[in-house]
Amino acid sequence: MKLYLFDFDGTLTEKDSMIEFLIFVNDNKFMFFFRTLLAIPSLFILSIISFKKFKSQFLKIHLNKFSEEDLQIKSKIYSDRIIKNLYPEASDYLNSIIGEEKYIVTASLDIWMEEISKKLNCKLICTQSIFRNKKFISIKENCKGIIKKERIIKEINLEKFDEILTFGNSKN
Repeated sequence: MKLYLFDFDGTLTEKDSMIEFLIFVNDNKFMFFFRTLLAIPSLFILSIISFKKFKSQFLKIHLNKFSEEDLQIKSKIYSDRIIKNLYPEASDYLNSIIGEEKYIVTASLDIWMEEISKKLNCKLICTQSIFRNKKFISIKENCKGIIKKERIIKEINLEKFDEILTFGNSKN
């Protein structure tokens, strides 16, 4: 049995799904850039301290006005949009894999990636969101680099596969 592991951003699609999702939920690029601009001083300080804190705060700036339910509804609409932007060869290749296990393993958030992975018939390992009182407050560990590797080992029984194929656009 074969195991297929796909990165998402830059591998299956040329778009950065996080930026595209944040623009989508903010209704337009202007609001996305305006919110980001207002947060630059704090984001700069956090980026020096920790990428996780930076990413959490950046996402919170853009997502805290939405309920968890609103984000789920928006992610369903967004997933149709981004799937249309998959590289055609990647889409064809994913569709050609039948009877094998395939995963998307990405630093992108579960908020939008759960719906995308369902529509692509893939299992998912990704950065997980933290909600409190149905509002986004932070992320758990960013599923990138060594964390990505650790999550794969923890969540998939690699022993049951004869062959493991990985697809990505960077060493991560």
